Amino acid sequence: MEENARAHTGEHILFQALSRIYVGIKAQKVLITENRRSLFCEYGGELDWDGLYEAEKIANTIIREDRPVRKLFGTREEIEKMFPLIRAKWERIEDEKVCAVEVEGFDVAACSGEHVERTGEIGFIFITRVMRKGTIHEVEFEVGEDALQASLQYAFHGRRLQALAGTSMEKTYETFLNLREKNATLEKRLQKMGEDVMKTVTPFILNGMQVYAATFSGVDRKILADRAGVLIRQERCVVLFANEEEERSFFILARSKDVGIDVSLLLAEVLSRHDGRGGGRHEFAQGSARGEAYGALLEKVKEALGRFK
Repeated sequence: MEENARAHTGEHILFQALSRIYVGIKAQKVLITENRRSLFCEYGGELDWDGLYEAEKIANTIIREDRPVRKLFGTREEIEKMFPLIRAKWERIEDEKVCAVEVEGFDVAACSGEHVERTGEIGFIFITRVMRKGTIHEVEFEVGEDALQASLQYAFHGRRLQALAGTSMEKTYETFLNLREKNATLEKRLQKMGEDVMKTVTPFILNGMQVYAATFSGVDRKILADRAGVLIRQERCVVLFANEEEERSFFILARSKDVGIDVSLLLAEVLSRHDGRGGGRHEFAQGSARGEAYGALLEKVKEALGRFK
């Protein structure tokens, strides 16, 4: 009962704080349960953490000031006369008597929920997560002791990241942005290197067919698949690529339309013997298994092509 009252009043204060940062934001609904406290808002822009932090500061200032929270009852006409700027979903209110909840000098909203008598009873409010779907943002939050514990947990993880980055608290965010940018640049370079390496693979001829067989390490799977797709546009062509990925390897086995073997069945058969699995279409298959499967797979391909006429 008391927790619900803190959460309901806390949500009123939090939304009003958000509306002072994000002009035009609209409250859609509130979800208050034993394990979840969420405020759903409609807003066309982004609810960024800079703004959310400012809203938290405003909300917690109102809580520390221990302002009175009053309930006033009347008809819609009477309530709107008392509070012209009241927040209300009038289409959802069926009772003749309306309850207006006023946080002194800060917020007024029509609400039939339970509320505290003073804002200080809330203790503390803390936003834990924000999720977006279209223009609807779900703002998850905690109040009271749960909010304090959540803030300690987030501070703990933030300090660990700060120590890992070897920087100050103020520069942690910028440091990780720089690291992410550098990582993206390195990934692009690795992809380019992988593409260049694959272009150097030359085929050997078996029974009048071109066989492109090679092993790689750390190449993006899409690059491998795209290259295999290009190669099998040639006539009488088979492609076998293996890519080392930590403890296992990724395999692609593909063939041109004029090579009459089912590469999906062949790949699945061999990989199953090496703690793996694979599948796909008759002409293009992929899967994963232990790295030594490459040699067995290549021998199986040679055997199949040797019988092909």
